[in-house]
Amino acid sequence: MVRYHNFDIVFAEIPGETTLAFNITGCPNRCPGCHSPHLQTDEGRVLDDAELLALLACYGRSVTCVAFMGGDAGPHKIARLAKTVRKTYPVLHTAWYSGREELPEGFESAAFDYVIKRYFSECYALKDDPKSKYYGTKSGKPAVIVLCTDWHDARTTYNAAIRRLAARWGLPLVEFDTNIGFSKDAPNPATGTQQSLLHAQDTQTIEGVTYGWHPQRGEDKYIQQRMAAIFTDTMRRILPAK
Repeated sequence: MVRYHNFDIVFAEIPGETTLAFNITGCPNRCPGCHSPHLQTDEGRVLDDAELLALLACYGRSVTCVAFMGGDAGPHKIARLAKTVRKTYPVLHTAWYSGREELPEGFESAAFDYVIKRYFSECYALKDDPKSKYYGTKSGKPAVIVLCTDWHDARTTYNAAIRRLAARWGLPLVEFDTNIGFSKDAPNPATGTQQSLLHAQDTQTIEGVTYGWHPQRGEDKYIQQRMAAIFTDTMRRILPAK
């Protein structure tokens, strides 16, 4: 259950947007020097579809974006609320402020398109900026956004979500998972364990199966060389030749 302390219409949190921002409670992060310790407690009004739609009925025509400030205790619930916004008010942008460095496994990032929309808009606006080398051009700066799957195919939810996001925007996708040279469906014949374990510096267990989590680091590592080759091959196909 998602709860919020309050909401406000703000102008600075999401540049260029008039944003209906919800301050979500129950924050689990306990960041040093937290400026909003009152949001650490799990209290406040319930923010479900009914509450969200009621507020959007009042403010939806006055804002351009809906932002969820926090929600790391239930990121998938936040993503579901963002989907409700997109479905009911498709013209509104959606954004999420998280205190985590990485998206959680299976997070539906396609529900939050602010970053992509904003970057396209900023690149296009350079055609009217006298200080930009793209000033006076028809299209502004070419917006190049490249998405990547996880480095192997065990993170099925994330890989499926990033493919949907790429398809939605027509963005190029670096498909590490299908080109890495091994699959979760074929354990190593010598060890009987997942092949990703041979190339990882730590592990992750998904539905009772242990996989490699983060690939080994260092330019001398085979897995980094393999990933570099996959990435370079994709970039050669999408970037203009010089």
